[in-house]
Amino acid sequence: MRVVGGTSSGIPLRVPDNGVRPTSDRVREALFSILGEFVLGASCVDLFAGSGSLGIEALSRGAKSCIFVDRTRDSCEAILLNLKKAKLIGGTVRKGEVESLLGKINGEHKLVFADPPYNVHGSVSIVEQLAKSDKLVRLLLPGGILVLESSKSDVDFPCHQEINLLNVREYGDSQLILYRRDTNIKSNEI
Repeated sequence: MRVVGGTSSGIPLRVPDNGVRPTSDRVREALFSILGEFVLGASCVDLFAGSGSLGIEALSRGAKSCIFVDRTRDSCEAILLNLKKAKLIGGTVRKGEVESLLGKINGEHKLVFADPPYNVHGSVSIVEQLAKSDKLVRLLLPGGILVLESSKSDVDFPCHQEINLLNVREYGDSQLILYRRDTNIKSNEI
């Protein structure tokens, strides 16, 4: 696993040995191709960060900051090591449960990534809870993008009333669900 693009392209990333399922290089490359210049100067949040690959990819491609949230010490240590190896600044790591930290993250952000565990009892409800969460929506700037990664078998795309479904892309057993915080934008283009 490596950084796919940007200033740190090609840098290998450490994946913690705690059952983390990192977003594949192929899926990250596709996602950041979709996001394009939207990433430039963005403040980001990477929830269920694991190795930090999504937020690190964003920083490498020009995001100004990223808050990484994960509940395990091993993941937090891996993210710090990966930030150092990639020589990226602007990353902050917060250890704790995503649900309890959502209300404690300050500011509004242009991009929020959430990659909860797949095929774990309740994983569908995690996706549903996130997409409907007032706290999560408040993390997004108006016009900001929420990217949820889930199993392709998750077919229900629930939405908070303040966000709109933009796109769903399938890659192998994964899918990316993109939402935008409502600013009365009628176009599905990012």
